[in-house]
Amino acid sequence: EPEKEKKFWPDLWPPVTILVPCHNEAASIAATATALQLLDYPDYRVVFIDDASTDETAEVIRRFLPSNSNFHLLRLEENQGKAQALNCALATAVTTPIIVVIDADTLLTPRALKHLVAPFCRQPRLGAVTGNPIALNRKNLLEKVQAAEFTSIIGLIKRSQRVLGRVLTVSGCVAAYRTEVLREVGGFSSRTATEDIDITWQIQRRFYEVWFAPQAVAFIQCPCRLKEYWKQRRRWAL
Repeated sequence: EPEKEKKFWPDLWPPVTILVPCHNEAASIAATATALQLLDYPDYRVVFIDDASTDETAEVIRRFLPSNSNFHLLRLEENQGKAQALNCALATAVTTPIIVVIDADTLLTPRALKHLVAPFCRQPRLGAVTGNPIALNRKNLLEKVQAAEFTSIIGLIKRSQRVLGRVLTVSGCVAAYRTEVLREVGGFSSRTATEDIDITWQIQRRFYEVWFAPQAVAFIQCPCRLKEYWKQRRRWAL
């Protein structure tokens, strides 16, 4: 490791819970789970929240449970939507001081978790850290449009941080939160179409900071067909 990076890491890593809300994600969840097995972090657990999927999402996740004692599956009998699914897990399955939320089609790179968590160890008023999502596949026009979309979003985050000294919104597909702050703001809101924007504003209204960690890279499995694209966007909105 470079000497500069060693100084960046804390002496003691806090335990982390990674929440992965899933609804009919059988096609992408295996790749996500595989990436979660390879994280360079000493103490983390993963809770997959199956939000009443009607496909084989739960069955795919169960294949990973015997060989990963830190993997857990929380099944909801009725579809709740992303925000309420996260709140169910927050209320029943989270005991760690830091929570990381990723989408079911998000692939965390091995060092991403360390880059998300390290800032919390240095800044006590830090409420959330947003990661750096990058489109994985860029072959056809739809995938290239999504790649440009992610690039523009990250560009906006960087510019807002540089000009305003704060981040306007976390990225819903990869973000870390201080658990006590999440509980203080009442968890995730299902009243708005974008829970990531709402939670950022709620955190900042209570004078906590929100940072951007560009080294916390996560690859997003972009849908290659319009039907899959529409399904992904509905999931983000509900």
